[in-house]
Amino acid sequence: MKQKKDIIDEKKGIDKGFIIGFIVSFIICAFIAGIVIIQEIYGLNRNFNDNLNIILCDAFSISGLLLCLFYILCYVSDEGAFDIIAYSIQLVWVMTFHRNVRETKLPKTYTEYRQLKREKPRLNLKFILLSGSLFLLVGIVFLILYNMNLK
Repeated sequence: MKQKKDIIDEKKGIDKGFIIGFIVSFIICAFIAGIVIIQEIYGLNRNFNDNLNIILCDAFSISGLLLCLFYILCYVSDEGAFDIIAYSIQLVWVMTFHRNVRETKLPKTYTEYRQLKREKPRLNLKFILLSGSLFLLVGIVFLILYNMNLK
């Protein structure tokens, strides 16, 4: 079983799926940035020409930070932080609606459940972190430009 997992780990480079995922997450990040820009212009009544740096700083940094935090949530979930919650909900469901727990596909113990989850291949989601980091970096650049204009 270790050999199969090693093969999967070696394949986690940049491939077609990574590029497509990066493009999709980049578009999602741009969409969030657009929503933030619209909200700042129409919701906060900021003049686009006078507050250009701060509007762009908010838009890029908020969207980038949201995607980076989403990546962290996915990473923690892949490492098994929420496995006990998922197993307990499945166990309660099985005990409520089935006569015998042993007749279901649910593992007998949490340890077996965790082992089965560890054996499943994991997706390479670093494209989410990469696109979020790019937007966050652009937001920081706009923040620096805004602070240089104040002085």
